[in-house]
Amino acid sequence: LAGHTRHQLLHDRLDVPVFARVIQVARHRLAAESGAELHGAEAVEAVLVDEPKRTLAPDLLKRFVAIVGDKYAITDPEMQQPYLVEMRDLFRGVTPVILRPGSVAEVAAIVKLANDTKTAIVPQGGNTGLVGGQVPHHNEVVLSLTRLDKIREVDPVSNTMTVEAGVTLQRAR
Repeated sequence: LAGHTRHQLLHDRLDVPVFARVIQVARHRLAAESGAELHGAEAVEAVLVDEPKRTLAPDLLKRFVAIVGDKYAITDPEMQQPYLVEMRDLFRGVTPVILRPGSVAEVAAIVKLANDTKTAIVPQGGNTGLVGGQVPHHNEVVLSLTRLDKIREVDPVSNTMTVEAGVTLQRAR
């Protein structure tokens, strides 16, 4: 676990054997230090060092919101909740804003601004991941792709389909 932060484990997507070993080590370390018996994500959360929360300056927040418009930027914490909880309720996050772009051009503008200002973003497709990578753990900006939900082409001959990033597997079926 030395040198691994929760961000590295969840966002850099360590492969399954490494992650399983981290959980095993975390459980043993917890048991040795406190006698506590935790499993899975609870063990990892209990022993990993958290990174400090990021802040977003009000003027920068306005610049992000301007890209998608007020209607598609969610800043109300109550309205943000569906975007901040992993579907099994194992991971919960915080964010200053959820941006819901409606075009590739808006996504590009958001990513460019984030890059130019060194602002961390967490992209979300259908928000159905099971590892917590879609949850903003350190106040990152959420880039929700749910409005990019068109099925562009279905090719029965090659048994393929072309869909936008916000199309969930359930909808594609």
